[in-house]
Amino acid sequence: MKPRALFRALPPLGALAVLALGASGLLFGPGCAFVEKTAGAIADATEGTALGSVSRGISMSAESMKEFTPQQEHYIGRAVAVEILSRYKVHPDSRLQEYVSLVGHAVLAAPEPLRTHRGYRFVVLQGDEVQAVSTPGGFVFLTEGVVRRARDEDELAAVLAHEVAHVSLKHGIGAIKAATRRQALALLVQGVGEGAAQVAGARGDADQKQLAELAGVFGNAIQDITGELLEKGYSRDLEFEADKEAAKYLASSAYARAALPSYLQVLEKEGAGGKGGWTATHPAPADRISELGDLVLGDSPGRSTRRQRFLKVLGDG
Repeated sequence: MKPRALFRALPPLGALAVLALGASGLLFGPGCAFVEKTAGAIADATEGTALGSVSRGISMSAESMKEFTPQQEHYIGRAVAVEILSRYKVHPDSRLQEYVSLVGHAVLAAPEPLRTHRGYRFVVLQGDEVQAVSTPGGFVFLTEGVVRRARDEDELAAVLAHEVAHVSLKHGIGAIKAATRRQALALLVQGVGEGAAQVAGARGDADQKQLAELAGVFGNAIQDITGELLEKGYSRDLEFEADKEAAKYLASSAYARAALPSYLQVLEKEGAGGKGGWTATHPAPADRISELGDLVLGDSPGRSTRRQRFLKVLGDG
């Protein structure tokens, strides 16, 4: 039986809450718009000069301080997703892809998750390592290794709920803002330094080249934050926050909250699949379980039935 038919036949899934909005371009709101526009115009007019470098830094600083619209978050998240897909290959098993997507959307039947501009997309990547990451706008990626280390559907749902929680809590867009501010500061400092060199008559071809490279600093922020997410992850506090939020989603979507600590126990036993992945990007499983406390007590009816569905899709049933 195909995954979609299985989902029609077996509980609990609930109605999928997927928000589908029309396509829209990047529309900048008020706030720092005037500063951003003015500084950007100066930067364009003075490209390759110290003033241009300073103005570009001011423009970037204004951009990183404002709130992004859902449309903007979607396109920023898509840019991060493209960067992730330049590092990983999409798993070729369409049946597995559909199943994971259905479980992810079953989690979204809970009322608590943030509704994004074009809904959520769940993508399985090739690789036995344990790696899962989400981007602004609702793009959720996980390796086959993450899926196969789950012992049932509820544990898989727990992983997906954790990643959805990062999106809902806007952890990704916050990290991108922070990275942009850091790079804007570097650009401002560089511009001031270049201005001093000009006054001293010490500016050379190497300096011109360096300024040209700095012109694409916002794009570099996307690359940098992708690397940070994959290699270092979020702070302990943000990971704990995502775990607690995920527990709410599991309860509301009729999955077992206990599946979150049970999956973490699997990772703890095997060291999370070796170097990198969740080993490097998440707090120790024991610390996460301790932090969750009573939030993850209790099971859910039908878990054994959902386990058989999980094993059948993965070819182990």
